[in-house]
Amino acid sequence: MFHDNLSGSAAILRTRGWLSKTPESFADALLERAMFRRLEKGATLFRADDSPSGLFGIVSGVVSVEQMFPDRGPAISGLNREGDWIGAIEIYDNSPRVSTVTATRNCNVVFVPRGRIIELTSSDPANWKWLGCLVSMQLRQVLYMLDDMRIRNPSGRIAATLLQLGNVRNVRQLGSERPSLEVTQSDVARLTTLSRSSVAEHLSLLERGGYISRSYGAIRITDVSRLRKLADEVSEDD
Repeated sequence: MFHDNLSGSAAILRTRGWLSKTPESFADALLERAMFRRLEKGATLFRADDSPSGLFGIVSGVVSVEQMFPDRGPAISGLNREGDWIGAIEIYDNSPRVSTVTATRNCNVVFVPRGRIIELTSSDPANWKWLGCLVSMQLRQVLYMLDDMRIRNPSGRIAATLLQLGNVRNVRQLGSERPSLEVTQSDVARLTTLSRSSVAEHLSLLERGGYISRSYGAIRITDVSRLRKLADEVSEDD
Protein backbone atom coordinates (compact mmCIF):
# COMPACT_ATOMS: atom_id res chain seq x y z
CA MET A 1 0.00 0.00 0.00
CA PHE A 2 1.30 3.48 -0.89
CA HIS A 3 2.17 6.02 1.77
CA ASP A 4 -0.30 8.94 1.55
CA ASN A 5 2.29 11.21 -0.12
CA LEU A 6 3.32 8.47 -2.50
CA SER A 7 -0.30 7.63 -3.30
CA GLY A 8 -1.00 11.20 -4.36
CA SER A 9 2.24 11.34 -6.32
CA ALA A 10 1.43 8.08 -8.08
CA ALA A 11 -1.97 9.43 -9.14
CA ILE A 12 -0.30 12.47 -10.74
CA LEU A 13 2.44 10.52 -12.49
CA ARG A 14 -0.01 7.96 -13.91
CA THR A 15 -1.80 10.68 -15.88
CA ARG A 16 1.16 12.73 -17.16
CA GLY A 17 4.17 12.15 -19.32
CA TRP A 18 5.92 8.85 -19.92
CA LEU A 19 4.21 6.73 -17.28
CA SER A 20 0.77 7.56 -18.66
CA LYS A 21 1.79 5.81 -21.89
CA THR A 22 2.84 2.54 -20.23
CA PRO A 23 0.65 -0.44 -19.25
CA GLU A 24 -1.08 -0.17 -15.89
CA SER A 25 0.72 -3.29 -14.67
CA PHE A 26 4.13 -1.73 -15.36
CA ALA A 27 3.18 1.59 -13.75
CA ASP A 28 1.90 -0.26 -10.66
CA ALA A 29 5.08 -2.32 -10.36
CA LEU A 30 7.35 0.70 -10.77
CA LEU A 31 5.48 2.92 -8.30
CA GLU A 32 5.32 0.13 -5.73
CA ARG A 33 9.10 0.33 -5.65
CA ALA A 34 9.21 4.13 -5.37
CA MET A 35 9.97 6.40 -2.43
CA PHE A 36 8.61 9.92 -1.90
CA ARG A 37 10.95 12.88 -1.39
CA ARG A 38 10.55 16.62 -0.84
CA LEU A 39 13.22 19.00 -2.11
CA GLU A 40 13.74 22.63 -1.15
CA LYS A 41 14.60 25.18 -3.81
CA GLY A 42 18.33 24.90 -4.55
CA ALA A 43 18.63 21.26 -3.46
CA THR A 44 20.51 18.92 -5.79
CA LEU A 45 19.03 15.63 -6.97
CA PHE A 46 22.41 14.46 -8.25
CA ARG A 47 25.62 15.84 -9.74
CA ALA A 48 27.59 15.06 -12.86
CA ASP A 49 29.89 12.06 -12.28
CA ASP A 50 27.80 10.74 -9.36
CA SER A 51 27.13 7.01 -9.36
CA PRO A 52 23.79 6.09 -10.99
CA SER A 53 21.40 5.81 -8.04
CA GLY A 54 18.11 5.35 -9.86
CA LEU A 55 15.18 7.02 -11.57
CA PHE A 56 13.43 10.24 -10.44
CA GLY A 57 9.88 11.29 -11.34
CA ILE A 58 8.89 14.95 -10.92
CA VAL A 59 5.53 15.27 -9.13
CA SER A 60 5.52 19.06 -8.67
CA GLY A 61 7.95 21.93 -9.03
CA VAL A 62 10.73 22.39 -11.57
CA VAL A 63 14.31 21.11 -11.81
CA SER A 64 17.08 22.35 -14.09
CA VAL A 65 19.35 19.94 -15.95
CA GLU A 66 22.85 21.29 -16.47
CA GLN A 67 25.71 19.88 -18.48
CA MET A 68 29.04 20.63 -16.86
CA PHE A 69 31.90 22.02 -18.98
CA PRO A 70 35.28 22.43 -17.19
CA ASP A 71 36.28 25.47 -19.27
CA ARG A 72 32.92 27.29 -19.28
CA GLY A 73 31.09 26.07 -16.21
CA PRO A 74 27.51 24.78 -16.25
CA ALA A 75 25.21 25.22 -19.23
CA ILE A 76 21.51 24.62 -18.75
CA SER A 77 20.17 22.06 -21.21
CA GLY A 78 16.60 21.80 -20.01
CA LEU A 79 13.95 22.27 -17.37
CA ASN A 80 11.91 19.31 -16.18
CA ARG A 81 8.51 19.61 -14.59
CA GLU A 82 5.49 17.63 -13.46
CA GLY A 83 5.29 14.23 -15.15
CA ASP A 84 8.91 14.17 -16.34
CA TRP A 85 11.39 11.44 -15.37
CA ILE A 86 15.16 11.76 -15.05
CA GLY A 87 18.00 9.24 -14.94
CA ALA A 88 16.95 6.59 -17.46
CA ILE A 89 20.15 6.41 -19.52
CA GLU A 90 22.29 5.40 -16.55
CA ILE A 91 19.87 2.57 -15.73
CA TYR A 92 21.01 0.86 -18.92
CA ASP A 93 24.78 1.23 -18.80
CA ASN A 94 25.41 1.83 -15.08
CA SER A 95 27.59 4.80 -16.05
CA PRO A 96 28.18 7.95 -13.96
CA ARG A 97 25.64 10.75 -14.18
CA VAL A 98 26.16 13.01 -17.19
CA SER A 99 24.49 16.11 -15.75
CA THR A 100 23.70 18.00 -12.56
CA VAL A 101 20.01 18.31 -11.64
CA THR A 102 18.90 21.03 -9.21
CA ALA A 103 15.50 22.08 -7.89
CA THR A 104 14.68 25.61 -9.09
CA ARG A 105 11.46 25.57 -7.04
CA ASN A 106 10.32 23.55 -4.04
CA CYS A 107 9.69 20.09 -5.48
CA ASN A 108 8.02 16.79 -4.74
CA VAL A 109 9.60 13.80 -6.46
CA VAL A 110 9.50 10.03 -6.36
CA PHE A 111 12.69 7.99 -6.46
CA VAL A 112 13.05 4.41 -7.67
CA PRO A 113 16.50 2.94 -6.78
CA ARG A 114 18.37 1.30 -9.64
CA GLY A 115 18.46 -2.03 -7.81
CA ARG A 116 14.66 -2.11 -7.64
CA ILE A 117 14.42 -1.32 -11.35
CA ILE A 118 16.82 -4.17 -12.18
CA GLU A 119 14.65 -6.41 -10.00
CA LEU A 120 11.59 -5.29 -11.97
CA THR A 121 13.20 -6.02 -15.34
CA SER A 122 14.65 -9.32 -14.14
CA SER A 123 11.19 -10.53 -13.13
CA ASP A 124 9.87 -9.62 -16.58
CA PRO A 125 12.44 -8.68 -19.26
CA ALA A 126 9.62 -7.15 -21.34
CA ASN A 127 9.70 -4.23 -18.89
CA TRP A 128 12.93 -3.05 -20.53
CA LYS A 129 10.72 -1.99 -23.44
CA TRP A 130 8.95 0.64 -21.33
CA LEU A 131 12.21 2.02 -19.98
CA GLY A 132 13.43 2.14 -23.58
CA CYS A 133 10.35 4.18 -24.49
CA LEU A 134 11.39 6.75 -21.87
CA VAL A 135 14.89 7.02 -23.35
CA SER A 136 13.39 7.30 -26.84
CA MET A 137 11.03 10.10 -25.77
CA GLN A 138 13.91 12.00 -24.20
CA LEU A 139 16.11 11.56 -27.27
CA ARG A 140 13.37 12.89 -29.52
CA GLN A 141 12.94 15.90 -27.26
CA VAL A 142 16.68 16.63 -27.41
CA LEU A 143 16.63 16.44 -31.21
CA TYR A 144 13.66 18.82 -31.39
CA MET A 145 15.42 21.24 -29.05
CA LEU A 146 18.62 21.14 -31.12
CA ASP A 147 16.61 21.85 -34.24
CA ASP A 148 14.88 24.80 -32.56
CA MET A 149 18.22 26.25 -31.49
CA ARG A 150 18.93 26.81 -35.20
CA ILE A 151 16.19 29.47 -35.28
CA ARG A 152 17.99 32.81 -35.49
CA ASN A 153 14.96 35.04 -34.94
CA PRO A 154 14.80 35.71 -31.16
CA SER A 155 10.99 35.71 -30.92
CA GLY A 156 10.83 32.47 -32.88
CA ARG A 157 13.47 30.78 -30.75
CA ILE A 158 11.74 31.90 -27.55
CA ALA A 159 8.38 30.73 -28.90
CA ALA A 160 9.78 27.30 -29.75
CA THR A 161 11.41 27.02 -26.33
CA LEU A 162 8.20 27.86 -24.49
CA LEU A 163 6.30 25.30 -26.57
CA GLN A 164 8.94 22.69 -25.73
CA LEU A 165 8.63 23.47 -22.03
CA GLY A 166 4.87 23.09 -22.29
CA ASN A 167 5.23 19.75 -24.10
CA VAL A 168 3.20 21.12 -27.00
CA ARG A 169 5.89 21.95 -29.56
CA ASN A 170 5.05 19.13 -31.95
CA VAL A 171 1.49 18.19 -30.97
CA ARG A 172 -0.87 19.09 -33.77
CA GLN A 173 -4.33 18.48 -32.35
CA LEU A 174 -4.44 21.25 -29.79
CA GLY A 175 -7.05 23.96 -29.64
CA SER A 176 -7.90 25.10 -26.15
CA GLU A 177 -4.88 24.04 -24.07
CA ARG A 178 -3.04 26.89 -22.35
CA PRO A 179 0.05 25.48 -20.64
CA SER A 180 1.21 27.43 -17.59
CA LEU A 181 4.97 27.27 -17.14
CA GLU A 182 6.88 27.84 -13.92
CA VAL A 183 9.73 29.58 -15.71
CA THR A 184 11.49 32.90 -15.24
CA GLN A 185 12.96 35.33 -17.71
CA SER A 186 16.43 34.19 -16.61
CA ASP A 187 15.49 30.56 -17.29
CA VAL A 188 14.37 31.44 -20.81
CA ALA A 189 17.58 33.40 -21.42
CA ARG A 190 19.74 30.46 -20.39
CA LEU A 191 17.72 27.96 -22.41
CA THR A 192 17.79 30.07 -25.58
CA THR A 193 21.36 31.41 -25.13
CA LEU A 194 19.95 34.92 -25.60
CA SER A 195 20.69 37.90 -23.36
CA ARG A 196 18.22 38.73 -20.59
CA SER A 197 17.54 42.11 -22.17
CA SER A 198 16.74 40.49 -25.52
CA VAL A 199 14.47 37.94 -23.84
CA ALA A 200 12.68 40.70 -21.91
CA GLU A 201 12.08 42.66 -25.12
CA HIS A 202 10.73 39.70 -27.09
CA LEU A 203 8.61 38.32 -24.26
CA SER A 204 6.96 41.75 -24.12
CA LEU A 205 6.31 41.56 -27.85
CA LEU A 206 4.80 38.09 -27.49
CA GLU A 207 2.62 39.25 -24.62
CA ARG A 208 1.36 42.30 -26.51
CA GLY A 209 0.61 40.03 -29.45
CA GLY A 210 -1.60 37.80 -27.28
CA TYR A 211 0.61 34.74 -27.53
CA ILE A 212 1.50 34.60 -23.81
CA SER A 213 0.71 36.21 -20.49
CA ARG A 214 3.17 36.69 -17.65
CA SER A 215 3.02 36.68 -13.87
CA TYR A 216 5.66 36.45 -11.17
CA GLY A 217 7.87 33.44 -11.90
CA ALA A 218 5.52 32.05 -14.56
CA ILE A 219 4.57 32.32 -18.22
CA ARG A 220 1.25 31.12 -19.61
CA ILE A 221 0.84 30.24 -23.27
CA THR A 222 -2.50 31.77 -24.17
CA ASP A 223 -2.61 30.74 -27.83
CA VAL A 224 -0.73 27.52 -28.57
CA SER A 225 -1.67 27.34 -32.25
CA ARG A 226 -0.54 30.89 -33.05
CA LEU A 227 2.66 30.54 -31.05
CA ARG A 228 3.51 27.33 -32.88
CA LYS A 229 2.75 28.99 -36.20
CA LEU A 230 5.12 31.83 -35.29
CA ALA A 231 7.91 29.42 -34.37
CA ASP A 232 7.40 27.38 -37.54
CA GLU A 233 7.25 30.41 -39.83
CA VAL A 234 10.49 31.99 -38.62
CA SER A 235 12.15 28.57 -38.66
CA GLU A 236 11.28 28.21 -42.35
CA ASP A 237 12.53 31.74 -43.05
CA ASP A 238 15.90 30.87 -41.48
